Amino acid sequence: MTDDCLKAALDMAREAGDLAQSMRDSPTELKTSAKGPMDLVTSADHAVETLLRARIQVFEPSVAILGEEGGFEGKGQSIWILDPIDGTVNFSRGMPDWAISIAYFDG
Repeated sequence: MTDDCLKAALDMAREAGDLAQSMRDSPTELKTSAKGPMDLVTSADHAVETLLRARIQVFEPSVAILGEEGGFEGKGQSIWILDPIDGTVNFSRGMPDWAISIAYFDG
């Protein structure tokens, strides 16, 4: 990962974290639903992944993106891998143990 990619990932993570926190702090904005029998998804998961995908496309338009909520899109040997809110159950319950997870695979 280049220094530019690392800086971009850090900037995106901070912006995404701010968005997620603001949505969690506003109960009318945060919707939770079952994604599977033992898995939750929130409106913040979707909003954060949408934001991250948009930022990545501006930073590196020719790259592929794999996101937990939106699946795989794009082409190229390099892939950004996203878990928009890692720890959704904790996040949805107001607990502090959650993160924005962003990885970069340079194939």
